[in-house]
Amino acid sequence: MKILLAGKIPGVFDALKSSAPSELAPLMEYMERNRIRGKFWTPDNWSCFNVLTRTNNDCEGMHHQWNKLAGGSNLKFYKMTMVLRKLAEEVSLTSTLLCHDKIRAHRKKDTQLKNSILFQLWARYQDNEENRTQKQEQEEEQEEEREEDVDSKQWVNVKKTDRIAVDGASQIITMLPDYTQWVDER
Repeated sequence: MKILLAGKIPGVFDALKSSAPSELAPLMEYMERNRIRGKFWTPDNWSCFNVLTRTNNDCEGMHHQWNKLAGGSNLKFYKMTMVLRKLAEEVSLTSTLLCHDKIRAHRKKDTQLKNSILFQLWARYQDNEENRTQKQEQEEEQEEEREEDVDSKQWVNVKKTDRIAVDGASQIITMLPDYTQWVDER
């Protein structure tokens, strides 16, 4: 679930929870309480959607490089401080080279393949979501236009009715002077 969009994770979890065997109920409750709908650790914190997969290989590789540079593991304190100083001096050079794309992190072909497949799937998913939202927006706009058409037709009908009422009132008003004249004549 970690590769899903954070907003979709609760729905997927609910579907999995409803189909899970009863033996997993305590685990599902724990996961829901602490990882899905928890206060401190939510899917926004742990969702890896559109993020490169990271492994501990980077850290292990760095430690292996340090050990190689130091001449082995189990260093004495003095030798370790000398190695750390040498590494600290290289940090500025390494960061400059990384900023100018002169060096890159080494990735195994298998990891690169997995990442490219994941990014292709994420791109297709995002395209489908965008198309779905565009389609929903178009349908909502069409519905609003239909409602506006109905409202305008009712408005036209009301205006015609008002016009009839106004015309009738004007006929009555125009007839009133005749009536008052007729009353005065009597």
